[in-house]
Amino acid sequence: MNSRPTKLESVSIMCFQHCRKDVNIFYMDNMPHDCPVCGSDLSTAELRIPPFCIPSPFLAAHTTPCSVVVQPTGGHFLEHYQILDDLHIGVTNSQGVVYEYSELGPRTVAGSSWQQCICVYTDLAGMEKWDQWLDHQCHQPEWTTQRYDETAHNCYSFVLSFLRSIYQTQSEPSTHPSNTAVSSSRDRAGRLQSSSECVNLETVLSDKTTFCEQFILPKSLLATKYIALFKRLNDERVMCQQTNS
Repeated sequence: MNSRPTKLESVSIMCFQHCRKDVNIFYMDNMPHDCPVCGSDLSTAELRIPPFCIPSPFLAAHTTPCSVVVQPTGGHFLEHYQILDDLHIGVTNSQGVVYEYSELGPRTVAGSSWQQCICVYTDLAGMEKWDQWLDHQCHQPEWTTQRYDETAHNCYSFVLSFLRSIYQTQSEPSTHPSNTAVSSSRDRAGRLQSSSECVNLETVLSDKTTFCEQFILPKSLLATKYIALFKRLNDERVMCQQTNS
C-alpha cells in the first residue's frame, strides 16, 4: 500500500460523474487527468456532476461536546479497524474533553487520543447540567480501578450508567420545569431518536447489546464502507462504481 497521511484533515474522498450517469468516479488527492471510463481529457470536459466531497464519518472528539463517542480499542479507524474489532466508548463534556473508564479507572484524556472517532449520540440541550452529572459519575464508588472488569464492568457500563442517570434526572420536574429544556432527541414519552427510528429510552439503555444495535452498529457499518473506499483509493488512486440508476 502506498504511504499517505491519514490525519482527518488530510483525507478527502471526492466523487464526480463524467460521461455516464450510472457510474460514479472516486478519487483522493488529485482529480484524474483522463476519464477512467471513456478516456477523455477531463481538464476541458463538461462533467455531469462536479466533484464533491464524500462526508467522513470520523471526527475529533473535541469538536463534538456533550456526546458519546467511540473509537477502536487499539489503533485508528482508517488504518486498523475491522468490522468485528472492539470499540472503546467515552463521553465528552461541554468543552469536548473525553471522560472514559478503563483498567486505569475513570479519567479525562487529551484530545489527541480521540482524533479519529465516531459520534453516536449528542445532547446539546442538556449541556447546562451535563458536566455536573459527568463529574458526579466519575466520583461514584463503583467506578474504581479495582471494580473494572473487561467484560462485565467496563467502558460501556460506565457510559450507559451515565446516560441512565442523566435521563432519569432530566425527567424529574425539579430538574427541568419545562419540557422544552429536554433534548429535542427525546420526546415526552421518554423516547430517544436513533438513526433508524424512535425507540424507548428504557429499552435502549437497558444493556450494551441493545444500545450497540440502535446507535453504534449503524454508524460503524457506515464507517466500514468509508474505510473500504479509502483503502482502495489508497492503492488505486481512482475507482469507478456502478450506481443503481
